[in-house]
Amino acid sequence: MEVNVAGAADVYSYAITFSYDPTLFDYVADSATDGPAGGYNSVVEGPGTVTLVYSRLGSSPALAVPPAAVIDLPAALTFTTLGVGSGTITASVSIVGTGGVAAAPIPDVVSAPVAIAAVPVVVPAPSPSPSASAAPAAASSAPVARATGDLAFTGFDGGLVLLLAAGGLLVIGAGALVVRRRIASAR
Repeated sequence: MEVNVAGAADVYSYAITFSYDPTLFDYVADSATDGPAGGYNSVVEGPGTVTLVYSRLGSSPALAVPPAAVIDLPAALTFTTLGVGSGTITASVSIVGTGGVAAAPIPDVVSAPVAIAAVPVVVPAPSPSPSASAAPAAASSAPVARATGDLAFTGFDGGLVLLLAAGGLLVIGAGALVVRRRIASAR
């Protein structure tokens, strides 16, 4: 959720409070954006509220001192949904200016109605299982089709070829060993 308080003036500190239904929404910890540079940021969580607090440090001047200067105060944070329904996330703002003078709170800056729909669940169709009463397949004299292509060398046929190749290499290796021993013993 994002809000932007546009055109604020004489800002020493501010708080933006997001109110929500905790049965439908959950604030994602550490997802809040920081305020302007040169200040202190904090996040205060409560039941159904998250408040982003920003304050200038020490004797720092206020942001956007009037009459000429104004500043935008953007804020963003993330919520996850917990259930199905419809709820509202509301943001309200309070600003404190120079000398600790509070500006009138800006109620309900943003009110975002959110409808949460259930995620459709795809249930796979059960695969047919062989039944005990199924008749055995009749033998066919039709030629068996052989697959071709990159994946044709998989399954039983590929395993048989690999087994025969490994056996052939073993026989060749054993024959080479016998020949070397005979040569060595003849010396």
